Amino acid sequence: MKYPVIADTNFDELRDVVLPNMNKFSIIGDELSTSAHIKNLAKLMPNLKELHVGLANDGFGMVCKVWNKLENLQIHPFQVDERGLLGTEFGEKCYHTPNITDLQGKSRNFDGK
Repeated sequence: MKYPVIADTNFDELRDVVLPNMNKFSIIGDELSTSAHIKNLAKLMPNLKELHVGLANDGFGMVCKVWNKLENLQIHPFQVDERGLLGTEFGEKCYHTPNITDLQGKSRNFDGK
C-alpha cells in the first residue's frame, strides 16, 4: 500500500522547524509534489543540494524558484513538459532554472508501470 508522504505531512506543526544542515531529501514512490508542497519543504530545508521527488510543471517551477543551491534533481514520477522545463507561461518567462548540474527524470509508461 502506498501512502502520500508529503501530502499527509502537517506543515503547520513544523512551521518553527528549520533544518539548515540538511542537504539531501528523497521521496521514493508515485507521489507528485505540488508547488505548495515544495514551498513548505523549502521552508523546512532551505539549503538542499540534492532532491528526489515526483514533479509536474507547477512543482518543478517552485523548485526552480526556492532552491538556488540545488545541484542534483531526480524527478520520479516525471510529469514536466517543455513548458515546465523552459519556465514559460503564455510565452512569458516565469522563472529561471537553477544551476542544476544533474537533472534526471523518469516517467511511467502508459500502462502505469
